[in-house]
Amino acid sequence: MSNVKLFWLREDSRELRFDELRGEERPLDTELRQLLEDNLHNILGIRVLASNYPLHSNQDERIPTLGLDENDRPTIIHYGSGALALNQGLFYLNWLLDHRADFNLQVLLQMGADGDKTVQWHMPRLICIGDRVASYALHTAAQAAVTVDILRYRFHSANLLLIERMLPPLRNEDLPAEILLRLNNLLQPGETNLQRLYLTLQQTIFSLSNDIELIIRDRLIVFRRLRNIAAVQIMGRHLALYINLNLSQISMNELSLDFVNDVNGRVPNGIGRIEALISDQEQLSAILPLLQRSLENG
Repeated sequence: MSNVKLFWLREDSRELRFDELRGEERPLDTELRQLLEDNLHNILGIRVLASNYPLHSNQDERIPTLGLDENDRPTIIHYGSGALALNQGLFYLNWLLDHRADFNLQVLLQMGADGDKTVQWHMPRLICIGDRVASYALHTAAQAAVTVDILRYRFHSANLLLIERMLPPLRNEDLPAEILLRLNNLLQPGETNLQRLYLTLQQTIFSLSNDIELIIRDRLIVFRRLRNIAAVQIMGRHLALYINLNLSQISMNELSLDFVNDVNGRVPNGIGRIEALISDQEQLSAILPLLQRSLENG
């Protein structure tokens, strides 16, 4: 279990000192749940498709929030992080997998005619958000056959919200066999030196933090925390690295590098608008500060 402490720096009698901003208890009532749902895109990159979505077999049973994440994964958000909330969320997710047409209809209504073609049904997600997390809930989530994110929220004063991811995802050395097979298939067409460069990039990204997850979206290799950090595509003799930053977050010197481009609107939403075409270790070292900046945002 994590133990995060938040401090603020203030001047006291001409001395600088850190004072702890203690967390405040705030129950997960209807008002707070609505506030979180209204801001899911800002906080987690989740597009809300439906709220309190009824199960056709039981109109009294409702999925709290249906969404689509920035990697086009069908996502259920449940408010609460205990064993009951987790089990309910997994039940809703199983129901959803058996009723894909209903979800696709929601995507169609929100995103238009081509929206349902992008849904990554092989990577569904469950997100449980609560103020307390029990260790046995983390153990249960770790054994689930789908991606489960358990998030703890904490208020520090009236307008500071801390969101903490409580379940460390699989590390690169623990990637499931299915992911390893798909990753190998993506790397096979590349030249040997390009494969080695990718493995160096992967190791570099994983070394930035111990809570980075790797997923594969079509032909993109995506690295994420709560939000996407970067995505990689094998292209000819170089790696196309898409970094999830806005232009305002990079300097003119960085943008002037001859292998860095602004590709806003030319890549899928949520992947990133900064493209770096990397073909050697020197270029990889040059964009490391951008990756670190994206990590801090993710």
